[in-house]
Amino acid sequence: MRFFKRPRLALYLIGWFLLIAFLPLTAVTFMTLAESEQTIHEIAARHLGATETRQIQQMEEYLRDRETMATGLSHTETVVNALRDMSEVFAETPYGTEEYARADAKHQPYLRGINDGMNWYDVILIDRAGNVVCTVMKESDTGTNMVSGPFKDTQIGRSFRRTMALVSPELSDWGTY
Repeated sequence: MRFFKRPRLALYLIGWFLLIAFLPLTAVTFMTLAESEQTIHEIAARHLGATETRQIQQMEEYLRDRETMATGLSHTETVVNALRDMSEVFAETPYGTEEYARADAKHQPYLRGINDGMNWYDVILIDRAGNVVCTVMKESDTGTNMVSGPFKDTQIGRSFRRTMALVSPELSDWGTY
């Protein structure tokens, strides 16, 4: 019972014992927290790196598939005939005439079907001279020339020149024009 008669000494001893017990515990807790935090960051970085690699591979595969589809379609008889017909009409009569509209209307259903089926923005037929002889969307590029016209320095103009140089159809990178 003497222990309780001298409460000040008992309180000091209890306080010191608690301090001695909690100091190492606190130090170990903070060291574990720091190590755990570092491990979590490393795991997250590895996971993000793996996800990034997987997404890059998926995007590359998607673009290869689109290019393969475009190349295959460019060799179909219907597309070849449409390009030939529209090139002949374009050489004889300017874009916007009634004769041009009749020839264009003949090929639009098939070209629009390709455009919608492939979920493309536009299908553009360009003859060997660089004339945009037919498009599905009928925007400002229709009737222009990719070699000497206003779009010669755009992504599509550069893509046309590469296609002619390589003699192989090409999907152009996205770019405004």
